[in-house]
Amino acid sequence: MIPASLVALPLLLTFVNTTLVCGDGALDDGEPCDDGNSTSGDGCGVLCDIEPGYGCTGIPSVCTVACGDGIQDASEACDDGNAMDGDGCSGACTVEAGFGCQTTPVSAFFTHRGNSDCTTVTSLTSPVLPNSVAQALLSTPGRYRVQYVSGAISYYAGGAWLPGVLGVNFTGASGLGVVSLGANPPGGQPSRVAAMSAGFSVGLKRDFEAVSGPVLLGMVDTDCAANNNSNTIIIYRVDALAICQQEPVISQAPAGNVPQAFAGQSAPGTTVEVYLDGGATPACTAVASGSGEWTCAIPALAEGPHSAVATVTRLSATVSSAPVVFLRDTIAPAAPSVLTPAQGAVVSAAPELGGLAEPGSQITVAEDALILCTATTSASGNWSCMPSQPLVAGPHTVLATATDVATNSSSSSAWRAFIVDAAAPAAPALTEPGPGQALAANTPRVGGVAEPGSLVRVHLDGLAVPVCTAVAAVDGSWNCTVGTPLAEGGHMLTATATDAVGNRGPDTLATSFTVDTQAPDTFITSGPPALVLGVEAEFEFSSDEAGVAYECSLDEDSFTPCVSRYTLAPGAHVLRVRAVDAAGNADPLPAEAQWTVKLPHLAGGGCSAAPRPTAWLTLLALAALRPRARS
Repeated sequence: MIPASLVALPLLLTFVNTTLVCGDGALDDGEPCDDGNSTSGDGCGVLCDIEPGYGCTGIPSVCTVACGDGIQDASEACDDGNAMDGDGCSGACTVEAGFGCQTTPVSAFFTHRGNSDCTTVTSLTSPVLPNSVAQALLSTPGRYRVQYVSGAISYYAGGAWLPGVLGVNFTGASGLGVVSLGANPPGGQPSRVAAMSAGFSVGLKRDFEAVSGPVLLGMVDTDCAANNNSNTIIIYRVDALAICQQEPVISQAPAGNVPQAFAGQSAPGTTVEVYLDGGATPACTAVASGSGEWTCAIPALAEGPHSAVATVTRLSATVSSAPVVFLRDTIAPAAPSVLTPAQGAVVSAAPELGGLAEPGSQITVAEDALILCTATTSASGNWSCMPSQPLVAGPHTVLATATDVATNSSSSSAWRAFIVDAAAPAAPALTEPGPGQALAANTPRVGGVAEPGSLVRVHLDGLAVPVCTAVAAVDGSWNCTVGTPLAEGGHMLTATATDAVGNRGPDTLATSFTVDTQAPDTFITSGPPALVLGVEAEFEFSSDEAGVAYECSLDEDSFTPCVSRYTLAPGAHVLRVRAVDAAGNADPLPAEAQWTVKLPHLAGGGCSAAPRPTAWLTLLALAALRPRARS
């Protein structure tokens, strides 16, 4: 029975709609919506039904898709009934990072007539409903919004129109939940349209969470007699709201040999269930603390690989963590082996240490309590490392241990002893070529003396890459030939020696030398006429290169160093002269002169018993050079 304050006249009011026309914008009795047209796709369909995802209010109806109205449209990833950020479903109805949202596909319309569908209750504000009005389609557990759509009921003649009173009963987390809608618009309205307008302006809606049992829903009154209520229609709708939850996180799994427990983060107060290896029942359960931390222990876990996922369930929605894959390993690896350097070997101050161990294990090499170096074993089981600091000269003994990915440590390897030779060899001696020497070859031989057995590297003109290398013999001698032809001109050589254990000595002092592969030209600049009547003939010659020596060949004799004076017999003579430079390059085309010596007393003929006189050849090498290009 509607309160007396809403009663105008104690007469039976019967409302009969004889003008229901969809599309006229009048929102006739029984129409969920009427937007003034009979087209579809704008929220109100051709039969004046509200299309999926839309909400409609007002007269004529205004239909919209609105984020936060609790009516999830296909364009929305979620709709939790509000347009706020930070609760999992954003103000744009997208799922926020770190959250999971689920929505039961429920959007139901409930049509009740004021008299024939009325349920009698003792209280309009807290109506307790019979099981006969249970709604099977509102499954539990679930989160729902019930809200007014259209219609009104008149209580007594002369007015008192209301959007009806709808009662909802459900079992919530705290027990029986009772919701009442429709009695709160102010006073009874004078007309059906006024009552609907009041219902739209007030925004009749309630949210509720049902955790178990049936959801009961019915139009209610304290007196459902025919003379109290018009048999007009009211329409309410119930939509499932998105259930958004923070996804749990597993930050610790019982990998390796750590305690057999899981730990992580979740929303404060949520119950976290951890499922192991795809099992159907949780391996352990925990409740997140006020700071969101949780931990739960599990029974003994077998050795080997495992996977786990944590879940949190609220009502009908379950969200899961990212799966975690881990390896349970409590067995220590075998002791590694140290294979290099060889037992008793002589090594440098930075030797390479290496051996075999369990693939993926971390190797620690130590001498007494001092850690020399660490390494990670390759997939093939090999490891190697070098001391982080140079070792002092003398004997050393080291051992290695292995720690697997599960932090299990092995026993120590066998001891490995070796001797460090930290003394670098002295700088080698460079004896070939000599300082300042001129060389006729552009791939010269280089040689000297160094520590026996050491590797000598020869560097040219300060370049880092050696031009040749050699190993010093037992007596210390060494030599090598430059492989790449050198350019003409001056060069600088240095050499270093590296002993058998890798100690490199200092560089030698630089030795300069010259590469000269070009022979000089020789010129006879003056000489006697073809016939010399006298006892003396004089020649002058020169070269296009400074500092040369001269070799002479007289009358087809071999070339020998020229002398200043030759004794000649009368007759025809040939003189050939060639220049020889400091590198030993001799002019391949010597200068040549021919002449005949005739003594004066023989010039007029006749005989004489006097002794035959001799002639002299004087050679003068010019100091002044006269260069001439050679063809």
